[in-house]
Amino acid sequence: MLVLTRWRMELRAMARARERAVGLALLLPGLFFSSVFGSFMAYAGVRGAEAHDPELVLPLLSLIATGVGISWMLSPLVAGVSLSESHDVSRLLHFPLPLLTLVAASLVGNLLQPVVLAAVPILASLSLALSRSPAALPFALAGSLLSLLFLLAAAQVSGLVLHGLSRRRRFQDLAVFLVIGLGFLMSMAPIVLFSGGARFLGRAVRFLVAGDLVALSPFAWGLRAAVHAGRGEALAFVGWAAAQVAAIVAAAAISAVLIERIYRGELDLGGRGQEEGARAVMLLPGRIGALLEKDLRVAWRDPATKATLFLSCATPLFWLFVFTRTSGGLSPLGLLMLSMLVGASAFGNAFGLEGRGISLARAGDAAGDGVAPRPPRAAARRRHRRALHVPRRRRQRQLRVDPVSDGRRPPRAQPLRRLGRG
Repeated sequence: MLVLTRWRMELRAMARARERAVGLALLLPGLFFSSVFGSFMAYAGVRGAEAHDPELVLPLLSLIATGVGISWMLSPLVAGVSLSESHDVSRLLHFPLPLLTLVAASLVGNLLQPVVLAAVPILASLSLALSRSPAALPFALAGSLLSLLFLLAAAQVSGLVLHGLSRRRRFQDLAVFLVIGLGFLMSMAPIVLFSGGARFLGRAVRFLVAGDLVALSPFAWGLRAAVHAGRGEALAFVGWAAAQVAAIVAAAAISAVLIERIYRGELDLGGRGQEEGARAVMLLPGRIGALLEKDLRVAWRDPATKATLFLSCATPLFWLFVFTRTSGGLSPLGLLMLSMLVGASAFGNAFGLEGRGISLARAGDAAGDGVAPRPPRAAARRRHRRALHVPRRRRQRQLRVDPVSDGRRPPRAQPLRRLGRG
């Protein structure tokens, strides 16, 4: 019932908001061609690996499944778009429903999302390539779908964790800094690969595949069960499938706990503040040191300035690495000049954000630091007396105030009437 309600709400929202329907219409052709191409590549790749070395199929599929799972979980940070949107269950918490039921309904509701539907033909093609007999195809497909279901459960857990962390500004700034750094690394990765880093990457992949270190990854347990099912190994299939089901149940339980503690306000995401009355300890002496320390603290707390400082340090080192690894590069003096130019421009942009630092430094008393001293004490005394001076007329008005009547004029006395005349 909850799943049908969710689908009905999605259809109603799409009917009311035409831009969502237009976006879906633009997305469907790309997903269709991606699904067809991915299905062909999955079938051809598995068949080629089976023909070349059957022992490489398990570690290769485990490594690919782990990479896809981590990318799927981190898609809100890396791409800014969640590949599997978590439903807002806060609107259903007031109903007497178990949290595990809500989580299960959310997982089943995610199965009809376009990105998830586009992954089903790829898994079917993969299961067909792994099956050595027609009878093994349903079991191989079941193992592949278990991996997909755990992927959705893990994405839901990561979405809830990111939602909880986004309530604090400090975690938002940290996320921005990490995403900027990750984007820098991703943009520089092709240059590193073409300059000789592909050999190191190949060695790392061969080490992971040879040692089968990714067998402990829960993203790959369903696919490992599919491989054993395709080979007709029933006991291994049952073991890996049971492990994958246990991982799905554990992820659903974690999601239920996070939903209860986040949406009902039981999760304290705030850190312990400093004690009241505690004085700040300055590490650098003098007013110039205080100004420099203030700049460094502000730069560390501001994501934009922090990212600028990070890129200022990383960019010269990166270009030094690239030019020293390539043949026919620049001379050492040219490399040094290039690094100094890039670093100076970047650091100038970072510290140029401080606009009033020099005026703040010159306003203080730091004769030994080479800044202008503050005005003499005689002028300060005159300003102090001028501030405390009270005009004579104001003092006279203050003296006339009656403390009993609190400065107000007493009421006018009424004349007594004579009781009689005559």
